[in-house]
Amino acid sequence: MFKTINNALVFRFLYMFKKKQNNLDRYIDPMGEISNKELEISGWYVRHKHQLFNTLIGLLVVFNIITIVFSFWKWGEYALVGYNQDSQLLVQQLDEFPNYEIVHQIYGASDLKLSPTAVFQNSDGYYDFVSDVFNDNARWVAKVSYRFQFSSGETDLYEVKIMPNTKLPVSVFSFPVSGFPSSASIVIEGVEWTHIDAHQIPYIETYLSDRLSFSTSEFEFVYAGEGGLDASQIKFRVSNDTLFSYWAPSFYVDLLDGGQRVGVIYFTLSAMGSGETEVVDLRSFVEGIYVSEIELHPLVDVFDQNEFIL
Repeated sequence: MFKTINNALVFRFLYMFKKKQNNLDRYIDPMGEISNKELEISGWYVRHKHQLFNTLIGLLVVFNIITIVFSFWKWGEYALVGYNQDSQLLVQQLDEFPNYEIVHQIYGASDLKLSPTAVFQNSDGYYDFVSDVFNDNARWVAKVSYRFQFSSGETDLYEVKIMPNTKLPVSVFSFPVSGFPSSASIVIEGVEWTHIDAHQIPYIETYLSDRLSFSTSEFEFVYAGEGGLDASQIKFRVSNDTLFSYWAPSFYVDLLDGGQRVGVIYFTLSAMGSGETEVVDLRSFVEGIYVSEIELHPLVDVFDQNEFIL
């Protein structure tokens, strides 16, 4: 009897530690749509979903607390230290910012260079005003509005185009003045700049020389009064040494005596073909003038296709 009782106690003790068999392990889905493993995971989720939700809320609360504390810390650090550093950096950047005037000189057109104004008496009460204007920009055409002012007045307003890297004797002719116009000087009222694109014309110097090549020959000078002339005669030939023909090319001709300017004359030729030569016969009414040589200055706008006979 005691043996039977002992065996029952041992059996009950062992049964307490025996792994309980999960009935889900024996479940077989007749439709084959869900496995025992998936069913087990689903059951675990249903039993623990409240715990998972509370854990997620706790993590979010902790994350928010950490980020808010970090933000307040950083804003405080910026207010105490960073703001002053940013202010100093801004001042330093302004000090290091490139000078616009210097940048403009590099990438924009530089100012025209002007010579003192010369005045020549053309006839009684009429005077010529001349100043050299130099456009030393390699890729900028200058459309210049100018006038001359003097002690007792000023001339009308005129316009002229000056090609790149070109010095031109800008003039006003036969302007009526009562008495000699002393203290004369040129006044540039405005300049309209036109940039020549390097992609369209890469070799600007060659482009200009190929289209502005005019030469003079057979120069003659005759004093006023000789041969019945009422004014001094300046006669010469102009040759178009370019490969281009022009409708009506205009010129300034510098009248020189030993390299010194004694006057300037403006003239226009009729249509002039490539390689052609024209005889030019001009008159100067400046008293006592003597001209030993001349210098030609074409006024052709070589960037205007209307100038060319195509």
